[in-house]
Amino acid sequence: MHGLLNCIEMLMTNSITQDLVHNELHFYDNRVEDMKISTTIRARSTMHSDLWWNKFINDCPNHKLFAIKILSQTFSATECKKN
Repeated sequence: MHGLLNCIEMLMTNSITQDLVHNELHFYDNRVEDMKISTTIRARSTMHSDLWWNKFINDCPNHKLFAIKILSQTFSATECKKN
């Protein structure tokens, strides 16, 4: 949970938006509204993440924005070389 909180703080620089993301986390965690439908739950493991977020998370615009920022991060499986 500590890592998630750090990511929210780093990627969502506006404190109001950070609070909105925190408030919307319960929709995902508790499968509220569309999130509790079995199709939606199954789709989390069968669809690409970006498509899933665009299709199912309309009631959580700030959480959706946060997820897009996470999924848009570049990463590498190898260490970066220092000059």
